[in-house]
Amino acid sequence: MSDVNYDDVLKLAEQLPENEQNRLIYNLRLKQAGRGTHLATGITEPIHDEWYAERGSEYVEYYRNPTREELIEELDNLREAGTFGNVESLYGKYANPNAPEMSAEELHADLHAIATTWEQELDDLDTNDD
Repeated sequence: MSDVNYDDVLKLAEQLPENEQNRLIYNLRLKQAGRGTHLATGITEPIHDEWYAERGSEYVEYYRNPTREELIEELDNLREAGTFGNVESLYGKYANPNAPEMSAEELHADLHAIATTWEQELDDLDTNDD
């Protein structure tokens, strides 16, 4: 058994600068997910650049706002690898031609209203349980 305990590690981790704490958290999550090893080894997969290495698990996505060109390149690579085979395109398949035109602001306002109503209904359920 090790002489190291959780409280000691926590106290030491709290002394690290924020970017180092993020790297530590990210590294631990990688190990839990079985995706990689420790950042000090130089193996940084799936970290794609220094931006991730500095910020760590503060950002869950493995890609940060990829450009259109990066997405097209990744799609081409997947097609070349035979990942897509004879897959039916879903483009427009579930589009509703009767859906009203809506600006981004209107969509966000509607989503906010729905979320607010949902939260109020949940709050009502909580008060009934007491």
